Amino acid sequence: MAMLRVIIVDDERTIRVAMRTMISWEENGLELVDTAADGKQALQLIDASPIDIVITDLKMPNMNGIELLHALAERGFSGRSVVLSNHGDYELVREAMKIGAVDYLLKLTLRPDDLLQAIGKAGELLSRDRKDREHRLRLQRELTETQLEKRNAAWKELLLEDDGGLKDAIREAERCSIPLDRLEGHLFYVSICRYKETLATGKLKNRKLLHFSVINIIKEIASNVTDMELVDFGDGHYAALLYDTAWTEEGADSLQLASHIVRLIRTYLNLDVNVAISGRFDGLGQLRQQFRLCRGASVISFYREAGFVLTASSVTFDERLTGTRFPDWSAGFKSAFEEENGERLDALMSGILGEMSDACCAPELVCNVFLILFTDLEHIVAKWRKLNDRSVESSGGGSMTAFRQRIIQAESLGQLTEAAREALRHLSSMLRDAKRHSCRKEVLQVIAILHERLDDKMTLDMLATSVSLNESYLCRIFKQDTGKSIFQYINELKIDRAVELLKQRDARIKEVALSVGIEDPFYFNRLFKKMVGVSPSEYRKNVLEGHHT
Repeated sequence: MAMLRVIIVDDERTIRVAMRTMISWEENGLELVDTAADGKQALQLIDASPIDIVITDLKMPNMNGIELLHALAERGFSGRSVVLSNHGDYELVREAMKIGAVDYLLKLTLRPDDLLQAIGKAGELLSRDRKDREHRLRLQRELTETQLEKRNAAWKELLLEDDGGLKDAIREAERCSIPLDRLEGHLFYVSICRYKETLATGKLKNRKLLHFSVINIIKEIASNVTDMELVDFGDGHYAALLYDTAWTEEGADSLQLASHIVRLIRTYLNLDVNVAISGRFDGLGQLRQQFRLCRGASVISFYREAGFVLTASSVTFDERLTGTRFPDWSAGFKSAFEEENGERLDALMSGILGEMSDACCAPELVCNVFLILFTDLEHIVAKWRKLNDRSVESSGGGSMTAFRQRIIQAESLGQLTEAAREALRHLSSMLRDAKRHSCRKEVLQVIAILHERLDDKMTLDMLATSVSLNESYLCRIFKQDTGKSIFQYINELKIDRAVELLKQRDARIKEVALSVGIEDPFYFNRLFKKMVGVSPSEYRKNVLEGHHT
């Protein structure tokens, strides 16, 4: 604990000397800073350096003790005072105590213990005063932080809430004194690049300090240009509302300011940020619209190098490519996967990623494409495992959850590509394991032929010849390995394929039957109803009604 700093004020030199030597100041945790002959000299000492305790005589020339205590009170002196008196000074002592003196000492009978006791009393009161001040400051800080948090939450509701909940958001904004009548200017949507990765690697361990630093840099730069408000959306995303900006339509001023923000954050925090700049807004409706545009445009970071600045209106995403190309991607992927053609799978993946990148598909769409493709491949693995009554989960298939999570959380095309390639390698390993434990080589060859030539009329003799076995032995080992006869397997395969084809809106039942190698439509109807439970026409009707609803 710091020493208490004390001054002695008395016009009698002998008293000043006596008190200076009466106790060992330092040994008692005290620092006797100096002595003064009157109140004016005392004020000069207090002005020169901080003083905790003033021990003052009451009767002095120039400025007496009472006048000194009044002067200290007017200045807001945070220390404490003790008065020295003679017999008969009772009225003065009473007045001094009213002004704030904590104790009084009689000069004629003053002893070291009396002096230490009075100083100790003053010290205790000082300690209590300081704790009270700290408590008040803490409460004030907490109140300010709470108010700021409420204001930030109100802003988030204003910008994120759908139209149905906007009235409540406006009422909360008004309670937080958000100036809804002066919403005019531009908006910067600022995103910290690789935010999750930065926190995970420990580069910035204190998330609160990170937010504080970023916010202060943005406020410092933007406040030099215009009045502003900053909204923190969490996870490294911020919206800076810049009011009353008179920027040109070309956006040179806004681009310059945003670039300055990017440079300073990189310089001082060693972080990259991206900034999407809105068009001009006037009113809450336009502000919400511009915010959505900026937020949507910011995900272009999936394709770009970190630390870019752009106008939100310059970003557009292709929403049509996947609808037209996905059937081909899916068919090619499943075919190459069944064949265990790793080279073709890699080429297909590169092609899909290249097409979506060139077309600038929305990152969420890119992720969904691969999630669906990998779900299809998991079904293939499950089919092979089912041949030997082995569930996907029992052989580690559940670990695909981690790969899915990585794909969903990918912040860049590079991260998604890496996660997708690792997921594909994992699935390929699962397929090899399933095939290795499911069937003999000859049975696998027959199954592959049936998948490739499903629309052909394959005879038992043709299948046996293709694997150099006699028909009887082939039927026996096929049943042993798959639990089904060859003809049962063929029928299930044909109907499974037919079910998928009937889901297509323009598919015709007769054409579906031919595409799975069944020329007789009546036989196709009987077989389909036997295995599915309803006729092809009923199934198709149910599917179409399901799509419609």
